[in-house]
Order: sequence, then C-alpha cells, then structure tokens
Amino acid sequence: MNTTLKVTSWNVEWLDKLFDNIDGKKQKRIDAIKKEILDINADVLCILEGLKAEDKMLDFLSKCFRK
Repeated sequence: MNTTLKVTSWNVEWLDKLFDNIDGKKQKRIDAIKKEILDINADVLCILEGLKAEDKMLDFLSKCFRK
C-alpha cells in the first residue's frame, strides 16, 4: 500500500492578470499552466497568487481537470 501524499505549492505569478482581455500570448500561458498542473499530479495543490474571485478560480480548475 502506497502511503505517500504529494503536497505541492505553486506561486502562479499574476494568474489573475491573464484573464483580462485574453490574447494569443495569454492563452498560451494559461494552457501551459493547465498542463503543468496536470503534470505535477499532486494530491494537494496550493496555488498562490491565483485568481482573486473564488468562483473564477473554481471555474479555472474545473477546466483543468475536465475529462
């Protein structure tokens, strides 16, 4: 039985600013952040400097983990 718990914190600097007037460059960064979150594959992920509004953060994360 594996008893390892992977806890990760990541300061996603200026994540909130990426969602103002999304252009191609910002979308590339958003997509890279989504990929990195999935690649990290943490059991617990603490995001620092995330989206300021809870509903926006939940929406962003639900899109990251949508199958």
